[in-house]
Amino acid sequence: MIGEPFKYKNSSVWNAAGNYYYVDGKKLTFSVKQTKLLNAKMIRKQLDELSDQNSYDFFDKNIGKEVVKEFLLNPNAMYLEAEEIYKKYQK
Repeated sequence: MIGEPFKYKNSSVWNAAGNYYYVDGKKLTFSVKQTKLLNAKMIRKQLDELSDQNSYDFFDKNIGKEVVKEFLLNPNAMYLEAEEIYKKYQK
């Protein structure tokens, strides 16, 4: 994600147990350990510089969709059916 600050700006990103995330229904492994090697001041500076380009527009537009409701009502779906549920509502 470093070097690609808006890579997932218009994606559906869900945190699962441990170091797992689901991005548009596909599992992504992310380790916090990776970030410990980075310069925190540099990251904060970049966040501040890019903050006006970031928004909650995608989130706000999608939070009411059925796919989001299904994930919230059935957390196990995150682990078992993430890709299938995502495809079901992609239209």
